[in-house]
Amino acid sequence: MWFSVRFGALLFGALVVACAPSQASEPEPVEEAEPPSRTVEAVDPPVAVAPPEPPAPPPLVDQPVDLTPRAKTDRPAVTEELTLTLGSHPVPDGAPNMIAHLPEGFDASGPLHVVMFLHGWQGCARVLALSGRTRCRRRDRQKTGWGLIEHHDAAGLATVFLVPQLLYKERDGSPGRFYENGFARDQVAETLTALELDPAQLQSVTLVSHSAGYETAVTILNQGEIPVRAVVLLDSLYGSRPVFERWFERDERHRIVSIFTGNGGTARENRSLARAFPSHRVDLETSEDELPIAVRNHRLVVAHSPHSHGSIPRRHLAGAIARLPIPRLR
Repeated sequence: MWFSVRFGALLFGALVVACAPSQASEPEPVEEAEPPSRTVEAVDPPVAVAPPEPPAPPPLVDQPVDLTPRAKTDRPAVTEELTLTLGSHPVPDGAPNMIAHLPEGFDASGPLHVVMFLHGWQGCARVLALSGRTRCRRRDRQKTGWGLIEHHDAAGLATVFLVPQLLYKERDGSPGRFYENGFARDQVAETLTALELDPAQLQSVTLVSHSAGYETAVTILNQGEIPVRAVVLLDSLYGSRPVFERWFERDERHRIVSIFTGNGGTARENRSLARAFPSHRVDLETSEDELPIAVRNHRLVVAHSPHSHGSIPRRHLAGAIARLPIPRLR
């Protein structure tokens, strides 16, 4: 049964699947087409990399996440364009392979929580992350940035925001080196170290995928090497639904927020995801402002958006993550 979510003057039909609670104009699209549906879990790694033995996912940090709001420090916001030794894909000269951001007032003294945005086809990390007119690399023509850093910060979370550069401006969602054992863990550790943070303090990761970014999300979940507690699929559930379902059922602390558009592949997969948990279905009437409350109260939220595929991250990133069980800045 569907419930409606009002976005401005538009109706936003949505379905919330519940479990016991735990605590301007549109920018130019970077991804010009929606990827075809396909299942990732059976995809072999690149020829140069030996197929890994699927490891048993390690347990999450035993202690519960302390949701006490973090007092803001006098630390200014920091955005770094990094060239890591551990890049997942080749990038051209002048383009970073990671954008890393700390919001204003970030307190680095306690456990660390990361939000990682995984882009889809034809993605360029700099244009995705930054606001205003920017370039993928210095000699490229300017594009209007998607401003994902601003939307992350609007959620008010005490989280490190990462935008790794996946396949650079190609119509392909290949996870690249994320197939390698230990790669996700080591890349996150290198990035945190570059930000002068202690990787040993990492307590949770929220994966946010848009479009074909789900292929990298699936690979990270299959490897099971970083403590993923939440997955946010922004018109991104094109395939590999059983992987997300198994991960969701594995631990009662795991959460999924999935937003879809239209009546195509993501619509079918999302309706199937909702049907997989029929005993937890509830009916709600809510508005855009109340959507974060639904995310706070339910482990699985499946929702239909009237907005275009390319605008979904800008429209819904903040609302989808704002009330996940992650400490907030106050």
